[in-house]
Amino acid sequence: MWLGSNVFILLSDPRNIEVILSSSVHIEKADIYKFSLPWLGTGLLTSTDSLWHKRRKIITPTFHFKILEGFVEVFNSNAQILVEELKKHVADKYVDIYNNISLCDLDIIC
Repeated sequence: MWLGSNVFILLSDPRNIEVILSSSVHIEKADIYKFSLPWLGTGLLTSTDSLWHKRRKIITPTFHFKILEGFVEVFNSNAQILVEELKKHVADKYVDIYNNISLCDLDIIC
């Protein structure tokens, strides 16, 4: 799909999506990611090449599904707290959720 001078490839077949998402080669990020850099920094989501490989190697064991299964209750309870906090702002025109998300992240990690 063309959007202005940019081309986007849309995938719908899960097998094709898996090839891209599981690749350690196809990790060059699109220019659109640059907009998230001030908020996310150059973390695993936005980094590329050797920086991505280094960070991925460090974090991979943490996200093994067997380890994560033990934390589903923690994820759920903290997500519920986040939802309740965000409900307080449902009528607001704009909401800065940075602090809410950061607190939820810290609660889950701790």
